[in-house]
Amino acid sequence: LCCFFFQAEDGIRGRDVTGVQTCALPIYRAFDLSNGPLLRCQVINVNARQVLSFNMHHIISDGWSVGVLFQDVVKAYAEHDLGILEIQYKDFSLWQKEMLDPKVMNEQLLYWRKLFGAGVTPLGLPNDNNRPEVKTYTGDRIQYSFGRDVMQLIKSKAVEHGATPFMQALANVTILLKKLSNQNSFAVGTPVSGRDSIQLQEQIGFYVNTLPLSVNIDSSESYVSFLNRTKDEVLSAFEFQNFPFELLVEELQPKRDMSRSPLFDVMVAYQNFEVLESNRLMIDESLDFKRMEFGSNVTKYDLLFSFTEEDENLVLELEYNTDLFEKDSVVAFVNRLAMIFKVTLSNQDVSIKDVSTISKYEEQLMLKKSDKTHIRSDERPAGTGSAAMRCVIRV
Repeated sequence: LCCFFFQAEDGIRGRDVTGVQTCALPIYRAFDLSNGPLLRCQVINVNARQVLSFNMHHIISDGWSVGVLFQDVVKAYAEHDLGILEIQYKDFSLWQKEMLDPKVMNEQLLYWRKLFGAGVTPLGLPNDNNRPEVKTYTGDRIQYSFGRDVMQLIKSKAVEHGATPFMQALANVTILLKKLSNQNSFAVGTPVSGRDSIQLQEQIGFYVNTLPLSVNIDSSESYVSFLNRTKDEVLSAFEFQNFPFELLVEELQPKRDMSRSPLFDVMVAYQNFEVLESNRLMIDESLDFKRMEFGSNVTKYDLLFSFTEEDENLVLELEYNTDLFEKDSVVAFVNRLAMIFKVTLSNQDVSIKDVSTISKYEEQLMLKKSDKTHIRSDERPAGTGSAAMRCVIRV
């Protein structure tokens, strides 16, 4: 579900947002894939403002498509003409069908078999609750802003090492996962847009694919060495990104665990595409558009680290499975990730084992109380649940 409000001066807040969500319920319901429609639209009046609401099934759209839809709606109001697309989604479907020819796909399958043919060790994160026997999808999310100074440093270091901000974010997240799980080898996933051709940039459709990435960390190596290896892994995976993830799972036949996703349980995404650069566009003095984001209570993975570049700032939205993690533990994860960014940006030669994930206050508190037999829970630093305390011990 995505919404745009227009004729807006001060925005829509508080109870108005709740009212919009309530009014949108008629179109926010399950889709009938056999009979359609797969796109529902509704105009909602809220206190002299209007909200244009869209609900699209994922089979016809992806995250990039939402930005394209926003641009197209604004352009339709401003110019009354969207022009003619050079190609349609059906053209992409035909190309993809040709790519799935066994002769074309065998080389790509060999690459993925080499990485994951022997199986993947599940990532053992410090859950607050026991993992359900059957995977659940109940979720929530928190946001964290790293700030413009951090974003500038990330871009500067990326240029210095021939990497990208995504590669640095991925390296830092995997260091966090290594610290939390005490594992040196595991896998994470990342989405790719699937829009290699410029003609696909302005298309609405489901182009995204999921790539599993193999992670192997040596605690004694330097951060810059690990970053370079992460860069190589990402570039290699991108070279073979056209193999559909669903078909890859079928071919690899990993050992199935009904409580987990196949191959990986943590996803890392990085969004910086141009269609999302502006969330507000003015048509004239009396008409402007702004995107409204409504969070859902659904998550596909144990953790989803979603980084977005917004106004020269780096923003993290961490989506988590609430059947596994409590909010205070997830807040602690984010604080530790922020520490990793701080340490690695200030000293790229630091060894992985020396990358601290706790603040000096937490470290002093742990040392102060290490000789006590009882620590009241209300004496813990803010945001340190049971999982967080366990990961402190593992650092």
